[in-house]
Amino acid sequence: MGYKKNPLISAWMKARRSQGTVNSKETIAFLSFDEIKTFKEADNFYRLWHAGAQSMAQELGYGFNTISAKDYKFSWQSIARVLTSRGIRGILLAPMLGKTFSMDLNDFIAVSVEKMDHSPHIDHVLPNHFEGMQLALDEGIRRGYRRIGYIHPGRLYPTHLRWKGAYLSYREFLSANEQVEIIEAPASSAETPERFQKWFNSEKPDLVICPNPIFFTHLKSMGLCIPEDCGVIHLEWKPSWENLTGIDQNFRMSGEIALKMLANRLERNEVGYSKRPISVLVEPKWIEGQTLRSLR
Repeated sequence: MGYKKNPLISAWMKARRSQGTVNSKETIAFLSFDEIKTFKEADNFYRLWHAGAQSMAQELGYGFNTISAKDYKFSWQSIARVLTSRGIRGILLAPMLGKTFSMDLNDFIAVSVEKMDHSPHIDHVLPNHFEGMQLALDEGIRRGYRRIGYIHPGRLYPTHLRWKGAYLSYREFLSANEQVEIIEAPASSAETPERFQKWFNSEKPDLVICPNPIFFTHLKSMGLCIPEDCGVIHLEWKPSWENLTGIDQNFRMSGEIALKMLANRLERNEVGYSKRPISVLVEPKWIEGQTLRSLR
C-alpha cells in the first residue's frame, strides 16, 4: 500500500510504552499514622482530609484503601510489602505527629497532606497558615480591637510557625501599649489553664486568637463573657464549632487537591521521590460566628 512508518511517531509510541499504561481502576492508599476509626468516628481534621481525598478518588475513578501504620507497628517494610502485594503504587500520606516516616518510596508515588519533616522530597498540600493569621488579624482590626493576643500551640507542626511569623510581622507595626506578648500554651498541658490565666490578667488582650477551642472554655471559667468581655477567633474552625468565629483552613479541600496531585503523578508514572517537590497552599476562609463583635 506504500505505507511508511513516521520515525517521529514511532519514537513517541516507544516512549509511551516504556512509561507504562494508566489503569483507571488503580487503587490509592490513604496511609494513616493513627487508627482507622479516627476517620470514621472522631470529630477531627483527619476526618476532613480523609473525606476530601476519598470523594476525589471516587470522582476520578480510583479505588481508595485506608491503611493504618499502627496496625503494622510502624514497620515500613511490612507496609511496603502489603502495598506491593495489593498492587498499590499511589500513597496519600496523612499528617503525622511525633512519628518518623522512613518508608522507601522508590517504587511508589506519594503525596502528603501537611509537610513531612523527615521526607522533604515529597509533594505536599497544606493550609496557608500565614494567610489565615493575617485574615484573623485583619478582621479583628477592622472591628476595632487594639490589643490582640495570640496563643501559640508550640511546635506541633512546623507549619504552625507560619502563624507565629504572621503575628510577629503584624506586631512590629504596633505602638508599645498595643503590643501583646505571645504565650506558648499547648492545649494538652496540665499547666496551661493557670499559665493562660496569668498571661491574660497580665497582658489584658481585648481579642484572643487561638488554635484550640479549649481556650474559649478557659475564658468562660474565668468568669468572662464572650464576646462582651473579650473576643475570640479560632484558627482551625470546623463545622461542629459553628458558634465560634474563626478561620476555616479548608482541610477537606486539601485532601481533594492532594488526591488530584497524586492521580496526576500516577498518570504520568512518576515513580519515586520528587526531583523538585511541589508545595501547594490552600487559601483559608473566614467564618462568622458568635465570638466576635464590633467595637467601633
